[in-house]
Formats: sequence, structure tokens, C-alpha cells
Amino acid sequence: MEELQMLLENFWILRDDRENFNKIRDAENKIKPFVEEKLGYRLIINPYIIKLEKVPSDVEEWMGIDAFQMPMDYAFLCLLLAFLEDKGPEDQFVLSNITEYIEAQYDGPDKVDWTLFQHRKSLVRVLNFAVDIGIIKIDDGDHERFSESEDTEVLYENTGISRYFLRSFNREITEDMKIEDFLQEDLNFSNSKDAVIQKRHRVYRKLILSPAVYSEGPDDQDFMYIKNYRNTIVKDLEEYLDAKLHLHKTSAFVLFNDNKYLKSYFP
Repeated sequence: MEELQMLLENFWILRDDRENFNKIRDAENKIKPFVEEKLGYRLIINPYIIKLEKVPSDVEEWMGIDAFQMPMDYAFLCLLLAFLEDKGPEDQFVLSNITEYIEAQYDGPDKVDWTLFQHRKSLVRVLNFAVDIGIIKIDDGDHERFSESEDTEVLYENTGISRYFLRSFNREITEDMKIEDFLQEDLNFSNSKDAVIQKRHRVYRKLILSPAVYSEGPDDQDFMYIKNYRNTIVKDLEEYLDAKLHLHKTSAFVLFNDNKYLKSYFP
């Protein structure tokens, strides 16, 4: 099902991509059973975006935003999202508005200093990502020049979709929360606290989002689930993703057929 493949490969589908946007919206009733029952994911469809909230079962080193290079990049992205909260669609602002807000709000180990190339370059990476993903538009100027001069000015426009970037949680996020708490919170949100259903969601997520699933020993319940429910998993993968399950003694792989929607491959 190419619509599901598009959702898995892309962070979201914007309304500007009219053809694929309508194609996925029309296939909603076909996609939802697999997305909700097997993956436990939320499918967001509104007049502006279509987004499958893809949460991994485990956090791995290769996950993250490819263009980002340091923790400051992620901090700046969060502050940019906070800055945009008070902006309406089509509201304009300039680069200095962003830098002033970040400088005032940043609470990292080092103070933001825009005279430092490293700090300016970090913000440029964030702005490039924000433009690429569609949460802001450039109306005039080039923020790449900010890498060379802190006096660079650029005119931006808010698209209004930044509000859909972050996932919502059932409880307040506190400083003592660990990564495992976020993952468990998502499993709890998937309409069931039943351990068997949560295991199904966890296993399907591993198979589809990870390059490979390896057995951690004879007591690995997730790998045992793959072996016990192999026929069901094979049927689901073929029906919804045109993919095949390769199951070995201590490893499992999902192999996708070549198609125009896949952007990256492993290995």
C-alpha cells in the first residue's frame, strides 16, 4: 500500500503536496486498521497536514535529525517552536527576532553568543531544517549568510503548522523523565494497557522502523513473538507494505520492494 509507505518514509505530508495528500486521505480507512491495531500509532489528518506519529520501540544511536550535529541544534529547534507558538499563519518576522528570543530563553550549559561561528552555524542548521520541513518560509534574504555575519537579516513567514510538530502527552513533562518514560507513555496512549497488545505494538515497530531485529537470548519475549506469530506478520507485511519478512535463528529483517517513495536503504 503506497499510501502507508509514504507515511512511514516522510515526517508528514503537507497540503501543498495535493496529489499525495488526497491519495492518503482517501485511503484512510484502509490504513487505519494496521496503523492502530498493529503499530499502536496515531494518524493525524486535518486540512493542513497528514502525519503518522512514528515512535520507535527502542532508542538507537542512529536516530535523530540527520542535519543536526550537536545538542545545541535540538535546543534551538525547541526554542524556535516555542517562538512560533505566538505567531499566526502568514505572520512575518525577521531573523533578529529569533536570535533575541533564543538568547533570552536558552538555558543550556553555555550562554548563547552570536559572535561565535559555532553558535551561528547551529542556528543556520535549525533554520534550514525548519524551511525544508515546512514550518517557516523565507520571504526575503538568505540565512546562510548568518554563518559569516551576525548582522545578517532575513524576513520569514510562519506557515502555522509548527503546532503539529511535537507529539502531545497525557501528563506534564518533568525534568526527571527518562527516555524510557516517553516510550512507555506512547504505548500507554495506544488505547490499551494490556501487556500482550503492547508487545504486539512494540514488535511491529521494531520490525518496520529498525534495519534489523536481533534476538537478545532464549528469553527474549519480543523475538519469541516474531517466531510464534510469523504467519500473521508475513501476511500483514505483504498486504500493507508489499514487504517480506526474513526470519533467521537470531535475527529478523523486513525487506521492502523497490519503490519511488523510499529515500534511504540499509545497508
